[in-house]
Amino acid sequence: MAELVISKEQQSGFALSGQLNRNTVVGAWPHLAKDFSAAAKNHQTIKLNLADVSHIDTAGLAWLVNMIAEQKKQGQSISLHNCTDSLLKLAKISDVHSLLPLE
Repeated sequence: MAELVISKEQQSGFALSGQLNRNTVVGAWPHLAKDFSAAAKNHQTIKLNLADVSHIDTAGLAWLVNMIAEQKKQGQSISLHNCTDSLLKLAKISDVHSLLPLE
């Protein structure tokens, strides 16, 4: 099974690499939640670099959309950077493209 690796890029930035799918998203949230709360205390936008995501499925997309919505409820903003073509195509097909804060 392929992994999803999350690494800190800067104070409020994170890089996701590997596969973003139903097998990998389950374990990803606990790791990010702690770092997101630190960024929230500093009122910083969380930046997710998705350039090295090699595969995303509908579960991975749903995870992203849900994470963005949850953080928005808490007054925290997220921006997605370097989205892959496959992510953008899947978002358009799924009709959630407008929900993604793309930069």
